[in-house]
Amino acid sequence: MTRPKFRGAAAGLDELEWQMKAACRGVSTDIFYYAETQRGALRKQYEVQAKQICNECPVRAHCAAHAIRTDEPHGVWGAMTTRERRLAMTRSRRRTVVSEQATS
Repeated sequence: MTRPKFRGAAAGLDELEWQMKAACRGVSTDIFYYAETQRGALRKQYEVQAKQICNECPVRAHCAAHAIRTDEPHGVWGAMTTRERRLAMTRSRRRTVVSEQATS
């Protein structure tokens, strides 16, 4: 199982403040970081549990934005799986390209 690396020094103090308000603070990271080999129903179960916590979190948007900005490769962040974050990044890049083409 891959665990997150502490990114506090690189993130800066302001970046860490939202984490103090996170609903997942103090919750086992096993819920958010399942083994890469897990598939199917078991993986879905972990994702559902993590997203339930995230959906009640007051800093969910900060969390998702942080994971996207830092290209976090593992786990559920801001109620988004790694795959969902990658899709969001791809869509965002496409919108940027279309917008830039429209203004040229």
